[in-house]
Amino acid sequence: MPPADDFETDLERARDLLERGDLDGFYAGVVSGDELDYVFAHRFDDPERVGMQALSLLAYHVRTIAEEADLPPEQVAEDAARLAAQLDEGEDTS
Repeated sequence: MPPADDFETDLERARDLLERGDLDGFYAGVVSGDELDYVFAHRFDDPERVGMQALSLLAYHVRTIAEEADLPPEQVAEDAARLAAQLDEGEDTS
């Protein structure tokens, strides 16, 4: 877990990014205790561009988590896909 000052720096960076007027889309996830809330929005008319933006965002998240956990990105992606399937099936993942 990053030090508190790193967290505050990242939080301030996120706030700065959201204040920009030229956003085409965003994804925000907030973890509080055991709860995860998220929101995603975009302003694209081209479905292919929307898909590529979403896939790029997912790839970036996988890479970042892999670096933080010191794991291969392929393992992180596989674990995420398995977790998503379990959540869709309503299984207890704990």
